Amino acid sequence: MTTSPIRIGAALLTSATALALGIAAADAHVDADPTQSTVAPDGTATVQFAFDHGCEGQPTTSLRVQIPQGVTDVVPQPVDGWQADVTATEFSWTGGSTPDEQQTIFVASMRVSGQEGSTIWFPAVQGCPTAEEAWIEIPVEGQPEPANPAPGLLLPYTIEPAGETSPTATATPSTPRTTLVPGEAAVTREGSPRSNTGLVVGLVAVGAIVVGAAVLFLRYRGRGNAGT
Repeated sequence: MTTSPIRIGAALLTSATALALGIAAADAHVDADPTQSTVAPDGTATVQFAFDHGCEGQPTTSLRVQIPQGVTDVVPQPVDGWQADVTATEFSWTGGSTPDEQQTIFVASMRVSGQEGSTIWFPAVQGCPTAEEAWIEIPVEGQPEPANPAPGLLLPYTIEPAGETSPTATATPSTPRTTLVPGEAAVTREGSPRSNTGLVVGLVAVGAIVVGAAVLFLRYRGRGNAGT
């Protein structure tokens, strides 16, 4: 049975499409682990930020998390080999190194407030030696999940803001913040200067498959013309 060049081309193009979809599906996330994070009725919370990947194969060397509105009194818990820090706008873990594909969990305690069923989003930037992944896009209800979603914490109760904060508390700013700055470039929810190495490799692979399909098509067509 002779396979037509059209069928061969269609099969290769299908493989190319599957490969492209596989590249998109391979993206991992930094998550605020919902199975381990806890929120008490008084607003005290312990949030676990978990990931099991680096930046295109590189180890993770930092994690910076923006402090959103409705969150105060942030205390990032220490991790062996890492430096935990907090400022007026973000908290972070730096100075360590976690190999790619190794799960890591960072924990922070804080006080949260908001309406029951609402989600507090924590835009985060995962840093690596020569690249970074910016997980800063806020999902919109009714729309597909964005490529780089921010970690989120779902509130199980309505929690009113605390009347007072401790002298060492990180105060929530009076105006909302929509950006987190990875490296030296400002990042907004519309995009991020993340590493594109995997995307480039994927596009090259897809292009090679398409070119191969075209060559096979022309070769089989030439044989057909020669036999007529």
